[in-house]
Amino acid sequence: DALARLRQRPDVIVAEPNYVFQLRIADTSALPNDPRFNEQWALSRIGATNAWALSSGSSNVVVAVLDTGIRYTHEDLAANMWRNPGEIPGNAIDDDGNGYVDDVFGIDPVNDDSDPIDQPVGFTYHGTACASIIGAVGNNGRGMAGLDWSVRLMALRVAAASNFISSAWAAEAFEYVLM
Repeated sequence: DALARLRQRPDVIVAEPNYVFQLRIADTSALPNDPRFNEQWALSRIGATNAWALSSGSSNVVVAVLDTGIRYTHEDLAANMWRNPGEIPGNAIDDDGNGYVDDVFGIDPVNDDSDPIDQPVGFTYHGTACASIIGAVGNNGRGMAGLDWSVRLMALRVAAASNFISSAWAAEAFEYVLM
């Protein structure tokens, strides 16, 4: 009623309800218990803590990481590694008929094989570091937390230890993702 009366007055240009908004404060209950989380300043800077209050991720998402590979045995990554559902590990057979033998976690076009384990470039394991930011298991009381705590990480090694990336290697990796 008050709005209707105000809008009829010639000296009132605009009348609106008094909306009430609630500020969204970082939900500290959504912070992971990983001991090295406090060293991950970038996650706080981009607002990951606010996002985690809504969702800490989904295992229905697969992120293809084209880099120096991923150390798929890493304690914060092993549980989130994508696994080729058509491949039986260690039997030396191309079970799914995609042209790659035992491509359980992805492929390595650099070495022309199916073992995308991270290889250092200089002094860093860049692919593992990137994969950790994307999807290290969070809130497991170990190491660090990734943006998505349950994402599936597909390892595609396209960078050689000599610090080179071939467009052919990258193209093969993209073709693999589409397969």
